[in-house]
Amino acid sequence: MNILAAFPLFGFVSCNIAAAISDARALRIPNMLSVAIVASFGVYAVTSLSFVMAASALGLAAGTLVLGFGAYRRGWLGGGDAKLLAAGMAWAGLPLVGEYLAVTGIVGGALALALRWPRTAWCADALRRNWPGTPAQKTASMPYGVAIAAGAVAVAIELLPR
Repeated sequence: MNILAAFPLFGFVSCNIAAAISDARALRIPNMLSVAIVASFGVYAVTSLSFVMAASALGLAAGTLVLGFGAYRRGWLGGGDAKLLAAGMAWAGLPLVGEYLAVTGIVGGALALALRWPRTAWCADALRRNWPGTPAQKTASMPYGVAIAAGAVAVAIELLPR
């Protein structure tokens, strides 16, 4: 990886961390963060990838976006989470899709246990106090953007030069 590829990779990680913070604080992921992640992937693809690899990664991201919106329509995933997951999928591409989804799922499962486990999670009350909205909203939603960002950081670590 050349030095030009390091800048978009830094942008990818920074936008995912910002999305995780925003989701944890307000249960909302700004659209511009997902757009910035895809734009940084475009710069990364021009400097580091072949056209075929970039096209397949964008196709994978588009398919993930369609599936994510289906999950959103069923109430399984937030709209911002679906967009963030799809944007990160462009970066993961076919070689890292398994790692991206595995880390996202493991961290998401741990987060769900911490927030939903009845009266045994020591951090759940502290996290819920920082969430806005009514008590019904506090228990009905989960900041899954935090788990998606963890998967994105795992992808970024794999993309670093060795």
